[in-house]
Amino acid sequence: MLRLNDKELQKLESDIENFSHKYNISAQNILELINNQRIPVTIFNDKLSPLETIVKYLKEEHKKTLTEISKLLNKKVSIIWLAYNNSKKKHPQKLQKVQGIYDIPLGKLYSKKLSLLERICVYLKDNYSLNYHKIGLLLKRDERTIWTAYNRAKKRS
Repeated sequence: MLRLNDKELQKLESDIENFSHKYNISAQNILELINNQRIPVTIFNDKLSPLETIVKYLKEEHKKTLTEISKLLNKKVSIIWLAYNNSKKKHPQKLQKVQGIYDIPLGKLYSKKLSLLERICVYLKDNYSLNYHKIGLLLKRDERTIWTAYNRAKKRS
């Protein structure tokens, strides 16, 4: 987890305050905006694919349209529609979102070269320095699947 010294923390607080005044938005609303642009790793489960999970989360928690989700993830609307319908059948209840320390910025999920699982694995491994076993536990996938996705992504990028 990132630790800030006093000087860095003061700079961050000053930057947030300046942004708050410039755009007439509260610091709390700024934090909510930042958090709304992140996917918590705790939503993943063993019933849904990563695509189904993220589509269901964005549709039900953030009230995004299927068209908006398709643009965010660089997928056709028909694929997003199918993923959402499948997710409702496989997991009709809301996703369990538990407060965790690992999350993924929504912008990191957009790629023309890599699959969604590959993008998630690369982000978690490179940004949090997690091992394959830990990523597998977080995503409810076998660590060999995580190793394969990560190494395939590294070869393609």
